[in-house]
Order: sequence, then structure tokens, then C-alpha cells
Amino acid sequence: MGYKRTSKKGCYGKDSLQVALLSIADGQSIRSVAKQTGIPRQTLQRHSKGQVRFPGEQDLGRFRPVFSPQFEQQLVDKLIEVQNRFHGLSLEEVRKIAFEVAVRSKIEHPSIQRL
Repeated sequence: MGYKRTSKKGCYGKDSLQVALLSIADGQSIRSVAKQTGIPRQTLQRHSKGQVRFPGEQDLGRFRPVFSPQFEQQLVDKLIEVQNRFHGLSLEEVRKIAFEVAVRSKIEHPSIQRL
């Protein structure tokens, strides 16, 4: 049984957001576009002002994803396969594996210094 989303936050999608932003650029008001599309007014306002670093992607605050969504899903599938073979991994072990994969794949990643 997988994860079941309970929130509708961010369910409008990248394409709907791009169409809404084009409508705003064509002169429609943010408020009317928000009503038509169901995208929150504040979201449209932030995107139209260019305040969003990675438009259309999940907001992770000041963090940016290291892996692409496809690569991350492959890693998750592999870890689940390992877990199903009775080799449970702790959170720390999963983090070490992800770090090693990033280093070996020469993917830019934040290096975390521990005190």
C-alpha cells in the first residue's frame, strides 16, 4: 500500500499554471484568472512577479532537489526492493546511500558539515 495524498495543494499542474500566467501577461487580472483556474491568487501573484525560483515544481523552500524525479523514483524502487528482501535500512543508511550515489554520479549536491 503506497502513499495516499490527502491535500489538494499544488494539484493544478505545470501546464495550467503556464496557461494562467499567459492569461495574466495578456492583461487579465490575477483575481479573475485565479477564479477561472482554481489556482490560488497568491500563487499566481508570486509566479507573475518572478518570485519563484523553480516555477511549476514543488516548493521546497530554500532547498532544491539533488536528483531528478525519475532518478529519485528509481532509487526509491531499489531501496524498497532491498527492504523487501529483509535488509531493512535505517534513515541514516538511506541518506548515506543517496549521498554516495550523488558523488559517484558526479551530481552537484550540498555537502553537509557535521560539528
